[in-house]
Amino acid sequence: MNDLTYNHVIKDKYIIVYLKGDLDAYKSEKIKDDLKKIINENKEQTLVVLNLSELNYIDSAGLGSLVSILRYMKEQQKKLTIYKLNKNIERIFKMTRLDSLFGLYNDLNDVLEDHNLI
Repeated sequence: MNDLTYNHVIKDKYIIVYLKGDLDAYKSEKIKDDLKKIINENKEQTLVVLNLSELNYIDSAGLGSLVSILRYMKEQQKKLTIYKLNKNIERIFKMTRLDSLFGLYNDLNDVLEDHNLI
């Protein structure tokens, strides 16, 4: 298993979070806490966009942490979406039907357009 690393970029009204590596039971709680911290420190941003292009693996605990963050975002009256999944991760989202909860995008401009940010 690979470690999970991430970084984020704050834009005008949104945050892009880049996840790289494996999101599994060992790392799911930490990423959930870290994402909540990023959200709370950036009150002006109404959208968090997860770039999962370099996420190699995700297990049920990892999926659960993303659903938990999605729920937290809704409580904060903010939105969370995902873009640039690799094919294996995209397949998992579609098999679990989580693609309909998050909305999966291939292009950042499509995300921003759908959320009225451009």
